[in-house]
Amino acid sequence: DVDEVADSNALNWSLCVMVVVMWIMGVVALARALCLFLIPHRSIDAFLCHHKGGAGSFARYTKLTLERTHRMKVFLDSDDLKNLDELFDVVRTQVRSLAVILTPHVLRRMWCAGEIVTATGSNTRLVLANCEDFEFPTSEETQEIYDNEWTGQQKQLLTQFGISLQHVQAAYSSLSQLPVTRVDRGATAGMQAHFFSSLAGLCSKGYLTGSTMRSGISMESRSTTPTTNQPTSTSLAKSVVIVGNTMECEPLAVCHIIQLMLRITLHEDVVVLYPVDLVDTESSGESRVSQHHSQISRLIVVLTDGVLTNPMFASRLLSILENDAAKAGKLSYAVARADSAFEYPTHHFHKHLEKHGIPGTLIAKEQGKHLSAAYRCLFKALAVGINPHG
Repeated sequence: DVDEVADSNALNWSLCVMVVVMWIMGVVALARALCLFLIPHRSIDAFLCHHKGGAGSFARYTKLTLERTHRMKVFLDSDDLKNLDELFDVVRTQVRSLAVILTPHVLRRMWCAGEIVTATGSNTRLVLANCEDFEFPTSEETQEIYDNEWTGQQKQLLTQFGISLQHVQAAYSSLSQLPVTRVDRGATAGMQAHFFSSLAGLCSKGYLTGSTMRSGISMESRSTTPTTNQPTSTSLAKSVVIVGNTMECEPLAVCHIIQLMLRITLHEDVVVLYPVDLVDTESSGESRVSQHHSQISRLIVVLTDGVLTNPMFASRLLSILENDAAKAGKLSYAVARADSAFEYPTHHFHKHLEKHGIPGTLIAKEQGKHLSAAYRCLFKALAVGINPHG
């Protein structure tokens, strides 16, 4: 009898222990589920908040650089245009850092305003990349933007997410107090490399957050140190050279995008021909290529709006093609149309170019004739369409 009682007690204790353990496991599972619901898993390292018209190409180049060079997961709304209504939820629940590319019109864009307000209220880190010619709007200017530039439907959408004019004004005011990392979008790829390293560090380490908006560091990010992935003097004979409008920020970003993608695909030296003042500061492969056009093996011509009347583009292209003609046309080239606003030259354009050259530049009438012939030769090749915005 004693043994039976002992066995019964042992069995009872075992059942009690099992019930307690199962209860504890249930509580832990429920707590974990609540934590995942209340504290979402943020799998996106950086969300690029930008004005498509002012920095669409630069944002694409930033995304590619951060992903390829710094192994980050970056969100760009141009990649998911079907679900724009979900952008604010993405910022609130999936993003670690909201990187705002500060160009003149970015804070006039309703979507950017909503993203910034959402970030400040959801403990999402805020990182600012201050570009040229940017100024924060005053509270009065923000109200004018809200009243005159945003449609009723846009205001209603913000209201659905609990965002009012006062929220936007407060977020912009707080944003103006944050430290920034500065970027010169007109600089060479080598000079911009330090900016991207700084941006990656800020996004991953979280110096700037929505809850501690004034706890950051101020960084100047322009560097004159070129990247190490530049052509050497011994490899110039295999250089792929990109010619485009490198005097304006967005067309230059397109050239940098093509450069980066070709380097990844071809595993060869790919260089962009920059304006002389930038080339001279780097003493890089670009300067050596520009001085030795005979060593170019392949040429990529990037077409954007107004590029055909850009004097630097015209003179570089003319020099390269004339040098190639002297070698009996051994140069291979490809044409990339990277701007929907680009218009192919008409008969009237060629006649005017042959008669006047490019007015206001050193390309006079005689050179205009050669340039017109060069353009006619160039457009014998079928242009490949490229959309840098995605």
